[in-house]
Amino acid sequence: RHILDCAALFVILKSRNRFEGPILDIGSGAGLPGIVLAILAPEVTVTLCEPREKRVQFLLEVKRRLNLKNVEVNQARAEQLAAGKGKEFQIITARAVASPEAVLKYGRGLLQPKGAAALMVGPRAESKVESALLSEVIEYRLGDGRSRAVLIIGGY
Repeated sequence: RHILDCAALFVILKSRNRFEGPILDIGSGAGLPGIVLAILAPEVTVTLCEPREKRVQFLLEVKRRLNLKNVEVNQARAEQLAAGKGKEFQIITARAVASPEAVLKYGRGLLQPKGAAALMVGPRAESKVESALLSEVIEYRLGDGRSRAVLIIGGY
């Protein structure tokens, strides 16, 4: 179910001609959606940002076992990454990490001028985001009937 949810993000972005790289996945955890996006688009560099050592080691092992040459793993919090990098990413993703506002607080400075955040959220999360920031809200259902949404913020 979680992998299909992440694959849905790829389909949504690709169908709207919004899937470009490089991509930053904030709070990667078990690699969702970043690893799934890297598998589906091997031509795009995907940077996984995860602060916890155990999860970083897991992500490095997944990268090695799946031979994902397009994946970079950074052990850092988003705010640490923002302090050390410039506007490098075309897309920033996050799934079940923090509020959209928290992701944007640090992620906005990492986006290229026409970049966008694609945030995977529950069905009512868009009501928590300032409407002026939203470019698009895409709602969909998983195979088990659960409602999900992707908030596209900025760019394009």
